[in-house]
Amino acid sequence: MFSNKNTFNQTIIHYYVGKFFIGYVLMAATSNGFCWVEMSDSKDQLLKNLERKFPGQSFQRISRDQNKYFKKLIDYLEGKSKWSKMPFDVKGTEFKKRVWESMQNIPEGRVLFYGDIAKKVGNSKAHRAVASACATNPVPLVVPCHRVVPKSGGIGKYGPGVDKKNQLLVKEKYLPKSKK
Repeated sequence: MFSNKNTFNQTIIHYYVGKFFIGYVLMAATSNGFCWVEMSDSKDQLLKNLERKFPGQSFQRISRDQNKYFKKLIDYLEGKSKWSKMPFDVKGTEFKKRVWESMQNIPEGRVLFYGDIAKKVGNSKAHRAVASACATNPVPLVVPCHRVVPKSGGIGKYGPGVDKKNQLLVKEKYLPKSKK
């Protein structure tokens, strides 16, 4: 579900910021799919980061229901629907693109090891390169890198924070809710 068009400088990037169980989520998309997704506890920081990520780009804030891609992700975050594949329009190496596309095939509630993804993309020894692709994923949630874990145990790292990865894996019923 990857677009090779990379339309960043050809169109307005639409964006939406909402507050969900994992904090604020900024989602941005071109006409071809998501180009940036970021999570934070600071709405203002998200907006600054969007402008830094796409300097000189035109942006238009839209409502949650004005973009079919946003609606799908919002429905997942609010528990109204299961996660399903969503298109993305990002730049990356061919290897990273294959990894990101492969991660979109991990069903909600399941996880794979970095080595499993490496095998699926045709290089069984590339588990560290897979971890690097996860770490540089510009569209977490759309490319569910939170579903990839280390074989050595635990849930591993996550760009937006291990606490957010834990919350997502609990939401997807891979991990039990913690008792407080």
